Order: sequence, then C-alpha cells, then structure tokens
Amino acid sequence: MVDYARYRERAWFTLELEVVTPMHIGSGFLIERGDGKDNKQTNIAALLLDAEGRPYLPSSTMRGALRDLALGTEPTDNKQDDLVKTLFGKAESDTGTMGLVAFSDARRRAHETPPNLGQRIDAFKQGGRGTILANRTRIDDARGVAKDGMLFSQEMIAPKTTFASDVMVFGEAAIELRARCEGETGEAPLADLLLGLFKTVLDNGIVTGRMKGDGYGRIALARNKNGDPDVSDIQYISIPEGQNTPGSICRTRLVRALEAASPIKASQHEFQMTLESATAFAVAHDTPGKGEEKKQEKGEGAVIWALRNAKGEAELPPSSLMGALRSKFRWWVKLKECRKEGSEGLTAAESRLFGSDENTKPRAGILRLQSITGTGGEHAEPRRLHSVRIDRFTQGPVDTALFSVEAFVHPQFDISFFFDRRARTSDRDIAHAFFEWLASDDLSAGLELGFGRNRGFGRFKVQIRDSGARANE
Repeated sequence: MVDYARYRERAWFTLELEVVTPMHIGSGFLIERGDGKDNKQTNIAALLLDAEGRPYLPSSTMRGALRDLALGTEPTDNKQDDLVKTLFGKAESDTGTMGLVAFSDARRRAHETPPNLGQRIDAFKQGGRGTILANRTRIDDARGVAKDGMLFSQEMIAPKTTFASDVMVFGEAAIELRARCEGETGEAPLADLLLGLFKTVLDNGIVTGRMKGDGYGRIALARNKNGDPDVSDIQYISIPEGQNTPGSICRTRLVRALEAASPIKASQHEFQMTLESATAFAVAHDTPGKGEEKKQEKGEGAVIWALRNAKGEAELPPSSLMGALRSKFRWWVKLKECRKEGSEGLTAAESRLFGSDENTKPRAGILRLQSITGTGGEHAEPRRLHSVRIDRFTQGPVDTALFSVEAFVHPQFDISFFFDRRARTSDRDIAHAFFEWLASDDLSAGLELGFGRNRGFGRFKVQIRDSGARANE
C-alpha cells in the first residue's frame, strides 16, 4: 500500500541542460535517404522525437544515468545502496517502492548548430529541428581499420542544444533539501546525495545514449549569463492534514547549496594517456576543409584531404582510437603467447574491456573513453606532401599520376579513459599492464593510427600518466 503521507512535502524546480558532445538517443527506426548517386538509399538511425517532431531526452534516460552514477560512488556499502534505493526507488518482485525524486522528459529549449562540426558531420535540415547527420565506419577488431562496406549514419543532437527538465523531490528528501537551502548543517544524506549528483553534472556532465563509450553523448547542467547553475521555476509545497500550505525555496540559496555540494567521487578508476607522433598524421577524408579547395595548385593532381575537427585541427576519431587499441591488445596477447609469458584469461578479457563482437550477445566494454584533446604540434596547419603513384610491375612512377597528401606534422593528443563500475580488480590490472606495455621500449609497442601507416605515417609514442587515479577526485 502506498504511503501517501510520505509525499506531502514536495519541491519542484527546472534544470537547464546543455549537450556537450553529439548525442544519439535512438528511436529504433531507420530513415531512408537517397544519396543522389545511382538511386542508392542510405539508412540513417533516427532520433527519438516528441509529438511535435523535436528531439527530447526521456525522463528514464536522466534518471537511469544519475542512478548509475550514484551506484558507482564511494564507499559502496549497504548504507549507500539504501540511500540510492530510497532516492530512486526499487523494484523487487511485487514489493517495488517509488523513489523520492522524479524527472520530466527533457524538452528542447533552443538549438544552435555550430557552423563547422568537423568534416564527418553534416547539417541535417529536416523540419528545422537542428539535428546533425554523423557518418561513421565500423572498425575491424583484428586490424584496427575501417571495415569494407560498413559505413553507417545516424542522426545526432548537436552540441550547444539545450533542454529543460523538471525535477520533483518528495518527502524527507524535500525536507532535507529545504533545510540545506536554509543553511542548516545537520545530517541530510538524501539531499547531500542529490545535490552531489547535480554538482557532478554541472562540473563534469554525464554520458548517455549510443556510442557513449567513445566519448559521445555528454550532457551537462548549464550555467546562465551570470555564471550560476541554470535553475529556475522553484516551488515548495507542504500539505499537512486537511490543508495546502505553499512554501518557498529561495533560488539564490538553492544555487548556493548546489555550488557548495561535493561532487560524486566515482569508484571508476581513471587514467590519462598522451600520444606523441614522431611522423606526419592524418585520417583520410574525401572532402577538403573550409576554403581548402581554393588552395589546390594547378597540375597538382588528386589530393587526399586530412580530417579536421571544428577548429580546423587534426581530428582523431574516437572509434578509430578504440579500434586500434583493440587490435593492439590482440597483438599483445599473441606476443605474450609466443614469448610464453603467461596469457591465461587475456583473450576473454578483450571482450570485457572493449565489448563483445558481432557473433555474441552485444555488450558494452568496461573501458570507456572520456575525452580526446589535441594539444598541437609543430604546425597547426597541415602540410601538403607530394607523391607519385608507382607502377607495381615496373616499380617506376606512373605518368601523370602525381598526387598530394594533406597531413599534420608531429601532432599530440591527451586522452582520458575510465572503467565503468562493472570493472573488477583483475580487469584493471590487465588493462594497466597492456597500457604500460604500449608505453614501453618494446619494438612492437606504441600505436599506429590514421592514413598511410605503410609509408611511416601515424606512428605514435605512448605515455601513461596518473594511472590508477580516481575520477572526480
């Protein structure tokens, strides 16, 4: 039987959320779109849309992401589990209990499609809803390169798009939240957990949706023009026996309590990796960067263009990096087998770290990519490197077959990884041993990424930093 008295104290407020990296919350349907060539159709994974045809974030998405974050907090003891069940509810056989916090579907407030999101993302104008079309290629697990005939496309919500979600807090959680806003310093574990979750979303964001293991789908609590957390429409209602007494929570005090909250200390281990290229690097793309087509010299021949991000810098696609790491992990396992160094359990560890393959039940890997940041190189702009095709029979240059490759010289990337809460100690030990080998002086260590690896392009030296540090600490 529902204890209605438990929900007589209620607090409402609205959070403004901003998409940080392209996000795909799928509907399960496909859109057929002609490519204008030979009447071929491209299947595009469609976004989940509301009744007005606009993208939205289901309440279950926000609730599930926050609950998962709360379950990954430290310390992971029975008391913490009880707080999570009280706040988010529990479903145990026929004795489920409603939680003390609820969310509305997050409705889109505004969208702003940046003028340049990188060459692999195109503006997708359909009904003015501000979504984008992202083209991706599946990676061959064994070789770490693109699979033939495995191009796929999906609609994504563009960065800078904002959503509004109503938050409803009930019962003792609402009472504790009001007490915190009024400056009371007593114990308020439910309010502290809830404010800590929102503080984490404000500082670091949370990831959800498809391809979140590759760094996509990050959304954060937005800040307003004054730099404060964007919280609005705050209400508080207390319903004693037989009467309805409206109350209030001062917005300034709620913002102050949120800013003062301690972010969630995740039990996920985080570590950093730096890639330094000793050679040129490029991910090949068939479309020139903005204005680059005008720079092509007369008689220069074909140009293999370099993939760039929105800032015009070298782009390292997350899927390419994860594919190359998986391929290198297989090489490392085989190398240990040949050297008889002990490789028991490493083959099974591959699917746990990087996800299951196509022939097994799909399962996300526990090794997650958090971010890739380019840190420059010798030249911010790519160089045009000239070459000529070689006749494979005569081993001589082919007449009129001059071509050029656009590549970045000695780029560097800072990369952040973390393990999700399913990771065991043995998983982390194996992953750290693998990354330490990547950073070693072994002849086969390091990473090879991008176009022209048989020409010496894309060879990266690996450095591991802060191994074993904890996220959000």
